[in-house]
Amino acid sequence: MQKATVADTNYGGQINLLAGQSHMNYFFLEPEVAGELGKATVLDTTTHPPLVSKLYYQFSGWLGDVLLESFPCFIICADTASRLEKDSYTGLRFSEVETSTTPEFDAMFPGRVLPKFRWLQVQGVAGSDDFGLASDHRLVVSEKALEKLRKFGIGHALVEDFHTQKKPALSDFFVPKSDSPER
Repeated sequence: MQKATVADTNYGGQINLLAGQSHMNYFFLEPEVAGELGKATVLDTTTHPPLVSKLYYQFSGWLGDVLLESFPCFIICADTASRLEKDSYTGLRFSEVETSTTPEFDAMFPGRVLPKFRWLQVQGVAGSDDFGLASDHRLVVSEKALEKLRKFGIGHALVEDFHTQKKPALSDFFVPKSDSPER
């Protein structure tokens, strides 16, 4: 039987954790945007976010990060995708993506050959799986996934803490007034 321990939470409350379990931190991860959805992308724009059934990513630049974004999609270098699959990260699956470059890309990076990319489809729950989407459709990753991605190269991505806990409202600090007279 595991022993229960007590841990402080952000706002002075307490939660019970089973000994031996660790608390996983989660982060918003906003990847480099190196292009846009190409004309051959098939998407349904009657929903938000749009539902993409075929992804075509057109590069207009690239600073070298392994994980890229063009709302509402993410692409990742095939080598990195293979490693994430091998290591059994949760909340994601991979599919094919077609890529091309714009004339501007070709002029800025003559002769540059892009690596093979895969479409990273996020299916997990933010704050629970290694990869998930927040209610505002931003990517949320576990600390473990963030560390792995940093090893492969995401130096141009923006990272900030993801708080799964609701922040208290001012009314949470006041006891409701009772209708009965005080004694």
